[in-house]
Formats: sequence, C-alpha cells, structure tokens
Amino acid sequence: MENSSIAMLLSAFILIIIGASLIGVIASEGQDKTVLEEVSNEVHALITSADGEYTINETAVYTVTNAPSGAWKPAECPITSIVISNGSESALTLTTDYVIVSASAGTYTLVNNSDTIGSLITSPAGANNNSYIDYKYCGDEYLVASWNRTIINLVPGFFAIALLGIGIGLLYGVMKKEGILNI
Repeated sequence: MENSSIAMLLSAFILIIIGASLIGVIASEGQDKTVLEEVSNEVHALITSADGEYTINETAVYTVTNAPSGAWKPAECPITSIVISNGSESALTLTTDYVIVSASAGTYTLVNNSDTIGSLITSPAGANNNSYIDYKYCGDEYLVASWNRTIINLVPGFFAIALLGIGIGLLYGVMKKEGILNI
C-alpha cells in the first residue's frame, strides 16, 4: 500500500471521528434554539384579601418568573401550556378558578370562588398557601419562525450524510487506487 493511500485512509478515519464528536454538539445546539423551555411547579404564594376572611384577592396579579421580556418575546412568543394547580397537584380550571390576564406578560389572577378557596387555602392559621404553575416559555435564543426551526433540525442529518459521503468517497478512492475495485 502506497503512502498516499495510507494518508487517505487516515484522513477518512480522522474525519469520521471528528464528525461523530461534532454531530452531538450540533444537534444539542440546534435543540436549544428549537424547543420551548418547560417550568414545572413554580410556586406562587397566595395573596389573600385584607378582610381577614381568607378569601382570594382577585385583584392580585401573579407574574411567572420567566415572563416574556425584551423586544420580541411579548409579541411573538407568549408563555404557553399554562396549568395552575394546588398543593396536592390537582389542576385548577381555567376561567372557573383562574384567568390568564396576559400570556404575553406572563400574568394571571385567581378567581374567588368556593372551589378555588377550598383547594388553595388549606388553613387560616399561617399554613403555606401556594399555587403552583406549569408553563412553557421561549429561551433567549429560541427561533420563532417554524421554517427556521425546521432548517436547524435538518442540519445534523445533512452533516451526517456529508461525513458519510466523504468517508465513502475516500475509501472508494483508496480501493480503486490499490486495485481492489476494478470498476
């Protein structure tokens, strides 16, 4: 085997090793830009009315920690998949137990009804009365346009096909040069 054939085989091997290590990085970077971030069980302490009756203060507006901010997020990427629950993780009902004030601002209010009070306010004697919220939001590098996300998700596949093609091409060249293939 000639030195040039060995160099071609070595190049193909190194290229495949480097490509295999980079494909995971490319895929994970792409996922950061194409998948919404999820928050589970974010705690919001209840604000009760000032009347001492332990009723829910309907004027209290709660804001999620990762509320959309900046120039593009409020308009193009409001929070989604909002579920509010009580301490025993029983989901409350939208419009009956809570109202989304603005998904673009990440705000909601609780409705003062007997179901909401009974499921959220556990004890008037200083108990930990919390609501828990699950939602999805856009990270800072999230791609809003669906065609952008589609293209980014295709990149790792095309990268793998390109590496495979180069590896096969180099192997074919060596085999032809050494006379193993007489095509």
